Amino acid sequence: MAREQIPAGTHRRVKTTQLANGSWRARAQYRRYDGELREAKAHAESVDRAEARLRAKIADRMEDTHAPRATPQQLTPDSPFSALCTSYLEQVERYEEGRLTSRKENARLIRARILPALGALPIRSVTAVIVADFYDSEYDHAKSQARNLMTVLRQICDRGLRLGLMRSNFAREIRLAPRKRKEIFAPSPMELDELRDAIVAYRERPGRMGPRPNDLLEHVVEVILGTSCRISEAVGLRWEDLDLASSVPTVSVVGQVIEGHQQAKHWAPVLKTRTSARVVPIPDHLVTVLMERKLRARAGSTYVFETSSGRSNGAQDVHRALRIVREWAGISEEVVPHSLRKAVATTVNDMVGLKASAAVLGHSESRVTEDYYARRALHAPDVRFALDALAPGASRSAPGE
Repeated sequence: MAREQIPAGTHRRVKTTQLANGSWRARAQYRRYDGELREAKAHAESVDRAEARLRAKIADRMEDTHAPRATPQQLTPDSPFSALCTSYLEQVERYEEGRLTSRKENARLIRARILPALGALPIRSVTAVIVADFYDSEYDHAKSQARNLMTVLRQICDRGLRLGLMRSNFAREIRLAPRKRKEIFAPSPMELDELRDAIVAYRERPGRMGPRPNDLLEHVVEVILGTSCRISEAVGLRWEDLDLASSVPTVSVVGQVIEGHQQAKHWAPVLKTRTSARVVPIPDHLVTVLMERKLRARAGSTYVFETSSGRSNGAQDVHRALRIVREWAGISEEVVPHSLRKAVATTVNDMVGLKASAAVLGHSESRVTEDYYARRALHAPDVRFALDALAPGASRSAPGE
């Protein structure tokens, strides 16, 4: 009896074998979008990791071919779910919906996780039971990624619903596991000074070998703390974005350095959200740091933080330098560029208020600032004067007594 044909963009059941050395091998046949049937293998120390590596390898090899273009009119409820995924990706790219990095990540999730699990099914067969089983399996595989996968799957099914291919968006009917809120870590002023001291001490350490470390990390830390910039926004600052001569010096956040997701590092006039564009008044100590850099900058330079070739530094340059200092000085791994933004959020919230904190960080809603950035103060406001109104006999006290 002939084996059942598998649709393009999908693979057969994964077969696993434990080898003599104790490691595991996973293999499966897959069909490329050009119709060619091939086999892939992957090895790892555990069966789950071997399967994960195999799925990732198949997804990577699928990138070498292109899914057949299907117009909405050609799709039917009996079309494979992979065709609906392709239609969704084409729509997102055509209208450039969302950030480029987000689009690339969503495409990766579709290729690596959704297509292998659901791609061969007819669209009409993607029911609530199927989606629930898919979510449960992905949740067991990687909890945080499972939520992201469901977000993408909901968008795909939204398109299927709009095209009349699905009776309901079953992905939206699945209840997701609640997020476990982590305690917000925002370095205190003392911890920030310890970080500053460690950066300088590492740069000036005795017996240092190799070239002298530059002040990139030291100054980026001050920029983030003095502007609330995201790390990509901080390294993307240009001299034309600074107004240091005004009575109220400001930094205009209008772009960022983009890197990763198979993109060459480059500056782009795009930000994370619409409200991320902002003009931030900056404190005097940051003006001093920026003026110092300006005096030492190469003539005609574009970026505040740039390499010897004139290109902007990237976020990874800062992450790498900070990681080295943390390990050398024994500083907590929680001290990362993002935690510096949380220090800004917490300080502004405590001294000025939540709305001001959200505005400085470029958040569209203060709820985001409150839930994820500003550390909650443990001390409630002093309202003893109000509570006195509830004291025993307060109702019989004469006004003014």
